[in-house]
Formats: sequence, C-alpha cells, structure tokens
Amino acid sequence: MIADTILPPFEQYLSGHTFYCLLKSNGFLKVSDHAPDLRLFDRLAAIIVGVQQMEQHIMNMHVIPVPEDLVADCRAFFPKLLRSYLESGNLNWRVLGDHRVSLQLVCRLLWNDDCPFLPTFDHLIRHTCGHQHAIWLQKSGTYGGAARVVAAHVDNYLRNPNGYPRPPIGLWVSNALSAELPSTDQLLLEHELSGLPIRSE
Repeated sequence: MIADTILPPFEQYLSGHTFYCLLKSNGFLKVSDHAPDLRLFDRLAAIIVGVQQMEQHIMNMHVIPVPEDLVADCRAFFPKLLRSYLESGNLNWRVLGDHRVSLQLVCRLLWNDDCPFLPTFDHLIRHTCGHQHAIWLQKSGTYGGAARVVAAHVDNYLRNPNGYPRPPIGLWVSNALSAELPSTDQLLLEHELSGLPIRSE
C-alpha cells in the first residue's frame, strides 16, 4: 500500500502539497509540466490519515484493560495455577480474593503485562516452552509473554485433555508471543473444566 510505503505512521496532519511531493519523489507519479490540482491530494491525504487512525483504534481495542491491583494478584497466583496444570492437567477455577479464576482467565488478564517474569519461577516457563525456552526469554521474559505461551500450551492440551499436558509442535513459542489476542475465543466455564481428567498431583 502506498501509505505504508511513504508515510510515517499515524501522521496527525499531511498537506496535499507534501503528499504530492512524497508520491512524486517515490516514483508513484509521472513528472508533468502542469501544476497539480492540490485539492485532490488534500482529499487523498485526509483519507489515508483517517484510515491509519482507524487502524490504530482497532489495534487499541485488542488491549485487554485490567485494574492494576487485579494484575498484581494474578501475577502472584499465576505460578501456582501453572504448576498445578503442568503437574496434573488441572485447569479448574480457583478462588483469588473476591474472584474465581482459571488459568485460562489469568492468561487473558496478564496478556499485555510487560512486568518482568520473576526468575524464581523461570523453571515453570522452561517446562512449558521446553527447548524453545530461549525464544521466550529473548523475545519477552515478561508475565505477558508467559501468559501467551501458557495460553497456547493450554489450547493445544484441550484438543485431547488426558491429564498429561504437552506442548504444541513446531515453532509455537514465537507464534504465541506474536499473537494479538488469546487464541481461545471462548473461555471454558467452571463446570466444563471440572469434567476434565486430572492426574494425581
């Protein structure tokens, strides 16, 4: 797209003359001796800026707003839920303060959390990612990144829940870290999770 090629992202204002010069200098227009009708370029520039702003609005909609106090509670509870899941396949909802949460829900709540993941619990992410742990560490190392790889791990497990969680195949960690939204569109309800097999912890 022309706009992506020559315009800085989300420019607040772009005159028709500037837009014309950008198009001309990038080879999108044939050089002519006639003076251009800049009103047309004014309209085109306004349309492109409007489209860019709409794209930014859509991207912002992907951010899951979470109160900071709830995020802090989720960070503290996340390792416990993850350990239980990895050891037994237990995804059941648990009490967290005034809330009831599941590992799936906590992953959603921490999705955009850029707080560094505590090294104390790194062994849990190492277990989750397997030999791709270095990819998670290099590209993320945060609670948000941990939530994303765990969510992808859970999605894969739920295809055939048997009490033995297993990671997806392929370069799944990199794909999980680049996901804009949780891949599981529908959170499993409490009664649905309670019916899944759990290995003795």
